[in-house]
Amino acid sequence: MDLVKRGMVWRVRNWKSIKVWKDKWLQSHSTFQVQTVPNSISPEATVSILIDEERHAWKKEMIDEVFKQDEARLICNIPISSSNAVDKLIWGFSNKGVFSVNSIYFSELDTKKLILGESSSSSQDQIQWHRIWKLCVSGKVESVLHVLWECPAAGDVWGDGASPVKKWSGSFADFPSLWSEFLTRLDSDSLKLISDICYRLWTRRNQFVFDNQFASPSMVLKSAAANVELFKEARPAPSIGEENGISNLAEMPLFDSRRKWRAPIPSWLKVNLDACFDKIQQNMSIGIVIRDSSGDVQVMLAAPRSFVPSAYIAECYALLRAVSLCQELGFELVEYESDAKNVVDAINSNSSDMSWPGQIIEDIRLIMASHQTWKLSFIRREGNQAAYVMAKFGLSLESELV
Repeated sequence: MDLVKRGMVWRVRNWKSIKVWKDKWLQSHSTFQVQTVPNSISPEATVSILIDEERHAWKKEMIDEVFKQDEARLICNIPISSSNAVDKLIWGFSNKGVFSVNSIYFSELDTKKLILGESSSSSQDQIQWHRIWKLCVSGKVESVLHVLWECPAAGDVWGDGASPVKKWSGSFADFPSLWSEFLTRLDSDSLKLISDICYRLWTRRNQFVFDNQFASPSMVLKSAAANVELFKEARPAPSIGEENGISNLAEMPLFDSRRKWRAPIPSWLKVNLDACFDKIQQNMSIGIVIRDSSGDVQVMLAAPRSFVPSAYIAECYALLRAVSLCQELGFELVEYESDAKNVVDAINSNSSDMSWPGQIIEDIRLIMASHQTWKLSFIRREGNQAAYVMAKFGLSLESELV
């Protein structure tokens, strides 16, 4: 029970019930609490004291004066909800905000590492594992050598005709040694496929042990290949401007017949939106282009924004600005397109979003729910070039431009 209590944290929305110094509301530290020593703010003050309610923005100067630098940035990175809904308790040890036994286990491991210190193992091993975790695939490798390589059931998968290592043979001392061989002999695309296969082998083993279900070797390979291909589609592709050496917004055509953008049906508007994210500076810019059924531009918007901790949140902010813009302009027959599939899926899902940035998702859903004709769909980057160019342009601005 103590572990469960330790993992329950506040996701702030109206800010009026959360105590600055006493409650758990920061996405950092093992305690999720403010570590700055209480000073000029009252011990009983709520988080609302740090909010400019008229601008729906943090009081940055005040926060910089009161909190340590790292905590001041953490606070300013938290999205501020515009719906004024009640604050919500979520599970802090999971990115999805949902309780699981696994998240408790790993949080305990992290706590022990903080207490005992990290193992001083080989730096070369650390580099190899770092490369594994950087692969752009949905699953990560959790394995032992036998399950993923030496087991006859795994051998049937690796020996399949579609496997990139079907003719390999040999034994390895441990999985890092096997992975080192992968790194030496395979290209990037094959490594992504290998990593997804490993994940599915491990999942298949668990399904067999606990659910008595067993996927065939060909099914494992086909599922892995399909998943890697899906991730390729969802990830940003090089823009037309980058391919053609175009850097000026004026030189970039907003409609390119070679690409896959399609005009909406008559009387409807299509809103394309995108975000550019600077991970180092934690800044972003929004690009929005609204066109009619003839492909003519009706509205264009570019806007910079600071204190954005992730690309996912940047894409959420872009969509939030797009729906609020259309609401301001009174548009009703609207189709939105975004190349951020994870955001599109989150909005279109029927389940409650308990994640740390879930208040943005809920704000977007609330606005869209009041406009029954609006719809949101995913589009690949090739069909979203106009919004991408506007977003790039927004990086050079100091304020929103419509």
